[in-house]
Amino acid sequence: MYNLLLGLFLITFQVGCYGAPGPRMNGKQVVKRAVCTEDQLDKNPGCLYWKQSGYCDYEYVKTRCQESCGFCDPPPPQPSSFAIMLQHHMSIASIAYIAGAKACKANENDKKNGCKSWKNQGLCKNGQYHQFMKENCYVTCGYCIAPPTSPPRAMDPDACLKAHNEKRALHPGTPMLVWDDTLAQHAKTWADHLASKGTLEHAENTREGENLYYFGTSGSYVATCDDAVQAWYDEIKDYDYQNPVFSLSTGHFTAVVWKSTTRVGAALAKVVDGGYTKTYVVARYLPQGNTKGRFAENVLPLAS
Repeated sequence: MYNLLLGLFLITFQVGCYGAPGPRMNGKQVVKRAVCTEDQLDKNPGCLYWKQSGYCDYEYVKTRCQESCGFCDPPPPQPSSFAIMLQHHMSIASIAYIAGAKACKANENDKKNGCKSWKNQGLCKNGQYHQFMKENCYVTCGYCIAPPTSPPRAMDPDACLKAHNEKRALHPGTPMLVWDDTLAQHAKTWADHLASKGTLEHAENTREGENLYYFGTSGSYVATCDDAVQAWYDEIKDYDYQNPVFSLSTGHFTAVVWKSTTRVGAALAKVVDGGYTKTYVVARYLPQGNTKGRFAENVLPLAS
């Protein structure tokens, strides 16, 4: 899987990558501009993945991924307020400084105060400065990943359960969930694993449903379960009740409101890496949802 994600990315238990964005279409040529305007910034978390997969000539991608596809140049980062990739959504194919980066050892740390600024100037990838940056800015340049640290606040089970049940209550006939400490422990183990590896990938060989959430910022904010549930539920705008099937763009939403699911447990892990605060949220569900052929009976409509 991919390493060291920057930005926010959501991924469901059943899907480990983004799918193709649809049939290839002939669209109007997008004119490249010097710097991306606000309306040209990426509008879909799959943009970088689609670019690397060769989908930039798809009409759907052209209109939503002008920045990643190079139809305009991204604004330059501002060292004083730079949030991960301008705080807009990026994909699992987002920037990995060094493929296969491992957890930092005791002697692998930044030795210069200017590391973050030099990184923002592109010196981590500049061959002329490569050796200097590797020797003096090991963590910031991503040659290793700082170990996860304890978040200032642990996952609040009551708040997380409430966040889930408030969304489920919007769909009459959907029963409320109960908190499961075993699921929460499983989620914590996996969240710590993701934070230590700097990656976002699903656990294997588990019969539990799973939603993952990632948030990164140059500030100190630690994302919450409420943030994750809201992001997952926001996918409702793309769910088609007239065609109730699994979709890449709605899998988190359907997992949250799945009628047959009765238990939830969740956890988070935080890591400070290269000056960025990164939060990983994992939610586990039983019985797991998103079962093929059962969407109509388990994803109930909003109250009319």
